[in-house]
Amino acid sequence: MIIPPDLEEEMTPAVKAFVLVLLGRIEQLEGKVRELEAKVEKLTKKDPRSTPDNSSLPPSAQHPHAKSKARKSKGSQKQTGAQPGHPKHDRDSQASHRKMKKGLASFL
Repeated sequence: MIIPPDLEEEMTPAVKAFVLVLLGRIEQLEGKVRELEAKVEKLTKKDPRSTPDNSSLPPSAQHPHAKSKARKSKGSQKQTGAQPGHPKHDRDSQASHRKMKKGLASFL
């Protein structure tokens, strides 16, 4: 932005410097507004794959027999079962069986 020549002649040097600083800041902010408007435009563009599951569309907007895509889970990186380095824990199957019989006998 440029200060009109007739106004510039009437300004003191301090006022002129202040106005130039403000004009520079206005240009910065206008650039930022253009950048953000472009970002909003990109984000609000209607995705052709929008469904009620991934957008604010009401459920009635989807065909009643449309199949939803199965969600893929990343899964755990840990293996199932005993983890490496952990000690094994065993039970004596006969001892636990005897204890169970003894416990049931007290109820009878």
